[in-house]
Amino acid sequence: MESPEKARLDAFFRRITERFPAAGQATSLIITHLLPERPAFLRAMARMTTPSPPFSPSPSP
Repeated sequence: MESPEKARLDAFFRRITERFPAAGQATSLIITHLLPERPAFLRAMARMTTPSPPFSPSPSP
C-alpha cells in the first residue's frame, strides 16, 4: 500500500513535470543527498529522461 506522503509527493512532482516538459535532449547531474524528498524527486526525473550511456572518459594522450 502506498503511503499518503509518497502519493502526495509523486502528485506534486508529476504536476511540475507535466507543466514543464523537457524540450529536447538534456544532460544533468543530480546531487540529492540532502534532499528529504529524494525518492519522489528522482522518480519524477526518471519520468522525464531516458538513460544515457555511462560516462567514459577519453584516454589521456
